Amino acid sequence: EDLTNAANDARKLSETLRRLNFEVATGIDLTAAQTADLLSRYESKINQYSAVLIFYAGHGVQFNGENFLLPVDS
Repeated sequence: EDLTNAANDARKLSETLRRLNFEVATGIDLTAAQTADLLSRYESKINQYSAVLIFYAGHGVQFNGENFLLPVDS
């Protein structure tokens, strides 16, 4: 299902954070591999930041008490 509002929300939040001089990585409609790649680019740098925000607007599921974010190819 196409989540037009979710993509627009992500773009607007990214623009706002950039204007506030935050380092921003934005991914829209990512596959599982693209999501993993985006996160891995920042994994080694995460301890350098005083704060980290991950905004996800999309579908998710809970299975056996664990929550999962669903990429577009799931």
